[in-house]
Amino acid sequence: MKSVKYVLIAALGFFGIASAVFFSSCEVDPCMELSCKNGGSCANGLCQCPAGYEGAECEIKSADRFIGTYAGLSRCGIFPAMADTAYITLKEEPDVLEVKAGLSRTSILKSVGVAQTPYIIFPDYEDDGVRVVTSATIDNNQLTFYVETLNKQTSSRQVCTFIGVRINDSL
Repeated sequence: MKSVKYVLIAALGFFGIASAVFFSSCEVDPCMELSCKNGGSCANGLCQCPAGYEGAECEIKSADRFIGTYAGLSRCGIFPAMADTAYITLKEEPDVLEVKAGLSRTSILKSVGVAQTPYIIFPDYEDDGVRVVTSATIDNNQLTFYVETLNKQTSSRQVCTFIGVRINDSL
């Protein structure tokens, strides 16, 4: 009777340890709990978002962080800062934006770029007479917009900046 008791205890111990090892060695797919949206795919528990989307499940359009009207100040070169407004609109789905700003003493400037939070990436413009470099960043609701123009004939350079806060989310 004692031997049956020892065999039973040994068998239960063996099955207990084997069960613990079996169940603890099972790996759960970290992508099972994610639902990557907008064409995103999961790898190692993280959504890999296509261009134009971001967020834990690719649920946010990158452009949405920028779209709106911004009130602030612009300044070009040595001239004093002036009250100004910048407008950012969606030009093309999902992430092409158009920025319109007065930039103090210049005419209304329109620039088209691609949203890649926290930046809007603009292509440089260059021809025989001028080179223009444009950039924009967003930090919460504050937009910083920068335009540098180089006149190749005179070698003169003008730098204009706009810094403003979002006053509404849509136009």
